Amino acid sequence: MKLARRSSPSSRLDECAWALSHPTLDSSTVTRVSLFVLSVASGLLLIGCRDRRLPEGDARGGDLAAGRRISERKCARCHSPRGDGKTVVAGRFPYANLIDGVWRSDGSSEAIENQIRRGHDPMPSFQGKLTDEEIRQTVVYVVELTGGKRGPRR
Repeated sequence: MKLARRSSPSSRLDECAWALSHPTLDSSTVTRVSLFVLSVASGLLLIGCRDRRLPEGDARGGDLAAGRRISERKCARCHSPRGDGKTVVAGRFPYANLIDGVWRSDGSSEAIENQIRRGHDPMPSFQGKLTDEEIRQTVVYVVELTGGKRGPRR
């Protein structure tokens, strides 16, 4: 039934009173929907507030193979498939070599993750281009390439 709209204040109050006295949802449905919305909002808040550091990967598992595939797809153009940095694109940059153990930072997994995630001129940021899982897998592969070397900084 459609109510006729009138401009008088009393008719608007009558319409509101009628709408309030004829709810379309019962209270248990409203409660369930409210709890669902609250749980989704809480989950999103927890995801947004989590520590950005990724867990250490396992070089013996599938992380190493996945990291190698990601490196071949996203990194080899500058770092070469072998990781030695001898490419036309980036051969002149001192940090393109990933196997010599010489790092812009300390060479830790956290520092490598940070470099991949945020980039540092001339390396681009891969945040949003790779998932957190892909970044973690790439870190595992880069650490394996170096044999865990943490040489001097340049």
